[in-house]
Amino acid sequence: MTDDDPIMLLIAAANGLEPVGVARPLLELTASLSPDGVPIAFFTAPATLRWVTARRGLATSTDDAGGGLSCLFRLRLATRDGKLVRLHQTLPASPEAARVAADALAQIWDVGPVTALRANTGELLAAAPDALWKDGLHPVVFRSGNSLPHDGLYAEAVAYWSALLGTAISRLGEEHPDTLTIRNNLAWSHGRNGDPARARDDLDDLLSVRRRVLGPDAVNTLATAHGVAVWTAATGDATGAAGLLRTLLDDCRRVLGHDHRDTLNTRLALAGLLSETESPRAAVDELRLVLRDYQRVLGYDDPETLDVDLELIRALAAAGSVDEALSRMERLVADFYRVLGPGAQDTLRARYLLADLRAAAGHPSAALSDMRHLLADVLRTHGPDRPEVTAIRSRIAHWTA
Repeated sequence: MTDDDPIMLLIAAANGLEPVGVARPLLELTASLSPDGVPIAFFTAPATLRWVTARRGLATSTDDAGGGLSCLFRLRLATRDGKLVRLHQTLPASPEAARVAADALAQIWDVGPVTALRANTGELLAAAPDALWKDGLHPVVFRSGNSLPHDGLYAEAVAYWSALLGTAISRLGEEHPDTLTIRNNLAWSHGRNGDPARARDDLDDLLSVRRRVLGPDAVNTLATAHGVAVWTAATGDATGAAGLLRTLLDDCRRVLGHDHRDTLNTRLALAGLLSETESPRAAVDELRLVLRDYQRVLGYDDPETLDVDLELIRALAAAGSVDEALSRMERLVADFYRVLGPGAQDTLRARYLLADLRAAAGHPSAALSDMRHLLADVLRTHGPDRPEVTAIRSRIAHWTA
C-alpha cells in the first residue's frame, strides 16, 4: 500500500485523532494476529503500552490506548464483538511487532478468552516464526499448549507438541532446554490422551537426558522424575510408583525445601497412592495433612489447594465417609464457582463429583437434577463434542434406568 492509498489515508486520519499517534501503532501490533478477533485486553497490556509509547514518542496510558482503539472503531478500521476486537485493516508485519504482540498475549493470558488467545498465538507463530523462536521458544507458545489439557483437549495437545518438537530440534537442537520441555509436555499429553505406558517410557528416556544436561538436582529434572512416577502409577504399578515418589520426596526436601510447590505436589501424589498401597483411611489421614500445608503455603483459594481438597473428598468417599465427603463437596463447589468461575473445567468436574456423591449418599433425585443441569451447562458453554458430555449422559441414562 502507498501513502495515498485510500486505506492508508484512513489509517492516517485515525492516527491523527485524539489521542494523536495511537491508532497506527495498534494496527502495526496486530498485523500478525487472528482476523477472527483479538482479545480487547491485548490493547491495554503493558507490552502494548510500551510499544505505542516508543512509536509515538509520548507516554501512553491505558486510557490513551482505549482512545486509540475508539479511533479505529470510529473510522470502521475495527469493530468490537464482545470481548474481541476484529481488525478490518492492518499494516505490514514486522518481527519486532510480532515479538511485542507475543509478550502482550502472554501478559493477558489469565484474563482470556483462552480460545481466542490460542488462535492468536497460532497465527503469530505461523506468520512470524523467526520472532517467536528467537533465543528459544517464546513463553506464550508454551502457555497456549499447556492450556489445551485444561480444556480436555488431549488429542489436540498431542498434535500441538508433536508439531513443535520437530521445529525445536531443527532450530534449537535436541538438547536445548526448550526442546526438552516440549518433549516433557508431549509425553504428558500422550498419557492424558490414554497412553500412560508411552508417557512413562518417554519421560524415563527424558529423565536420563535432563540429568546429564541440566544436572540431577535441577527443578526440571525433578519434575520429570515426578512424571515418571505419576505415569508408572497410571499403568497399574502403584507400589513401584510409591517407591519412586519416596525417593523423589527426599530429593525435593533436600534441594527445594519442605514448603516448595514441587515438594507439596510429590507429597500429594504419594498420599493419593496410599489407598492402594495401604488403605483408604491411610490416604485420608495423609491428605488431611497435605491439604493443611497447601492452605498454609499457597492459600485457601489457590486452584491447587482446591484440587487437593477434591482429592481428599474422593479419598473420604472411598473410605466410606460419604456424608463428610458430600458436605465438603457442597462447600468446595461453591469455592470453585467463586475462584475459577462456572465454566472452568475444574468447576464442571467438581459439579460432576457432587452429583455422584449425592447419589451415593441416598439422594438420587437431587443427583439426577444436578447432572441434568450440568449437561445443559456443558452443552451451552462448550458444545456437544466434549468428552464430558458422553460421561454425563451415561450417568443420567444409568440413573434414569
